[in-house]
Amino acid sequence: MARLAVIGAAVLFSTGGAAIKACHLSGWQVASFRSGIAVLA
Repeated sequence: MARLAVIGAAVLFSTGGAAIKACHLSGWQVASFRSGIAVLA
């Protein structure tokens, strides 16, 4: 189970930059979304 979690985290981390560039959000929107995720974590 731990190995699957590490693989999942690696996939999400490696595709995160492409996903951010593919969507049409402003810098403020991206920063707000990241801050919201940080609050939940």
